[in-house]
Amino acid sequence: MLVQIGHACRDEEKGGKKENLHQFFNMVAVGLAGETPHMISAAVKGLARLTYEFSDLVSTAYNVLPSTFLLLKRKNREIAKANLGLLKVLVAKSQTEGLQMHLRSMVEGLLNWQDITKNQFKAKVCDFALCFS
Repeated sequence: MLVQIGHACRDEEKGGKKENLHQFFNMVAVGLAGETPHMISAAVKGLARLTYEFSDLVSTAYNVLPSTFLLLKRKNREIAKANLGLLKVLVAKSQTEGLQMHLRSMVEGLLNWQDITKNQFKAKVCDFALCFS
């Protein structure tokens, strides 16, 4: 549903503009301030899906990365899994130069989880780390 709304925001035949898509992205990003882990992870997953579908949102997604790195400190597995999804999308859709600026924070956020999590989650973190090698 988010993708369909995003396409409607950007569809110039229906009066949409690129700015509308960025405003919609920012509206979804407000969910990062949610009270429950479920709401926060849903917002992060929504941001990841929009970024994957609309490549011109990658630079906007970089603006919310500091907030998502702070969320990794909450030690909530649901939020961490959603953040991993967003980071994977950014790695897949970004140019190397854009990622270099955030690489240190990404690695630090992921390393916080190395001792706490179960083997299945550790494997996901390791898979993500392999993207950088």
